[in-house]
Amino acid sequence: LVDRWVLETFSDRQVAAAAQTFLQRQKASLGLHFLLVQPDDSGMTYTGFWLLQREF
Repeated sequence: LVDRWVLETFSDRQVAAAAQTFLQRQKASLGLHFLLVQPDDSGMTYTGFWLLQREF
């Protein structure tokens, strides 16, 4: 299964720099990353957690 979604695009320089840092660190970890879904901003509950590895 290989699906891809663009959730948001940004033109802000800080966000672009953060995205670049994320990609560099993802590559350094051999594509390992995670996705955590929080239903609200309380920090007390989580809906889902996925550990993923990108194929290069």
